[in-house]
Amino acid sequence: MVSAGGADTQNQARACTLERIDRLPNPARTSSAASSRCSPSSFDRKDAARLVRQSYAEAPDDAEMVSLYIAIALRLGLPEAYAVLDRLLASAPTHAVIPLDNALTRAPTDDSARALTYATRLTDILPETRASGAVVQALLRAGKLDEARRALGFGKRLGLPSMGDALSYEGALIDLDLAELQTAEAQELARPLLADPRPYARNQAAHAIVTALFLDGRAADAFAALTTGVKLGIDTGYTLGTARLLVRALSAGRWLGRPGLVDPAHLDWLSRAAVPQDQLLRAVRAEALVELALARSGPNAAAERTALLADLEREARRSADDPLLRDDLLLQTIPLVRAVRGDEQAAAVYRAAVRARPPARLRRCIDAALAFEAIGDPISAARAYAVASDPASAREAGIERLIAAVRSTTSPRPAPRAGDLDLRRLETTADPLLLDAIRKMR
Repeated sequence: MVSAGGADTQNQARACTLERIDRLPNPARTSSAASSRCSPSSFDRKDAARLVRQSYAEAPDDAEMVSLYIAIALRLGLPEAYAVLDRLLASAPTHAVIPLDNALTRAPTDDSARALTYATRLTDILPETRASGAVVQALLRAGKLDEARRALGFGKRLGLPSMGDALSYEGALIDLDLAELQTAEAQELARPLLADPRPYARNQAAHAIVTALFLDGRAADAFAALTTGVKLGIDTGYTLGTARLLVRALSAGRWLGRPGLVDPAHLDWLSRAAVPQDQLLRAVRAEALVELALARSGPNAAAERTALLADLEREARRSADDPLLRDDLLLQTIPLVRAVRGDEQAAAVYRAAVRARPPARLRRCIDAALAFEAIGDPISAARAYAVASDPASAREAGIERLIAAVRSTTSPRPAPRAGDLDLRRLETTADPLLLDAIRKMR
């Protein structure tokens, strides 16, 4: 379901599950019913939480059912998820491999220390997982780039790339190269993935190539690569990934003062994809709606932005029982809040959305930092810019890292870290006027 992508495929898989669910005994039936409530097109948090907790109560010592419970509970952000995982680790560690992988890849909150602890436990149980994408990602988040590269070298010696999913292994290498600014190497690894038959793999390759080009200061080439990736995504029917590419193009054009770079036909496609509730993840849908509203001009543009802001705030309030989703949604409103209500209120939204997940923070950290600069809070601006340098976001943090590097020269900077951009080199190699356009951002 995940690799194939697309709402139609996921809806078909869910329908097939529900047709057969009565053949299962409990607690498997209850767990499967809970899982079906978690598909992106029909997310029902309350019912999923009730059912998955019921399945655990029915079989607290059935390791397979507990494993599925942990996966769903992590996705839902249930407070007991990690306690149940720790109990499984103590009682049946060899059954905890998949739950640990989920704890690393689907963590509801950003805790790099906890991720590193679980990565260590995972490799203790199954040493080969040292070279897995989940463990390498945990090492990247902890800033252990050298250790991450050694782990991938270990996997190569074992022959894991040819045994498993190329995207998982090579994707981890791409992330590491981008985190360390090895942009040519990242592009070399990404290009073959453009021939992968899976739309998801092709989309990830497009993201990596775009990011590498932005990091090299080649904005014109990056926008061209975005257009190519969007065309590929539309043709292959991968709605979510294509939408993410388009919002990257819209936000980058908005920051750099280059409106009109996105093909009007692609804007129409994104408008159609973002209208229904079942085509995109809700935070991505909100981000798309915001960027589309900010891209529009004309006499009704201001009124449309005000109305959209009110709609998104209502949606966030209705999600109050899911604080992660609520904060993800609120964070996406920051550019609209700046446009409609000003920088003070935009900064307040960013400060309040403390539980928003890292993918939701990436682009909005730039808008928040600009708001903090405008109200004279350089320390908060520097902290917001630092979000763009999180190695865990390396594959999609291209123009964001470049903007953060350029703008942070005028505000207090955190301690230097591996992967900091060399602005002196970029002054001579970047597209003409690109760095000046970043310095003039407001």
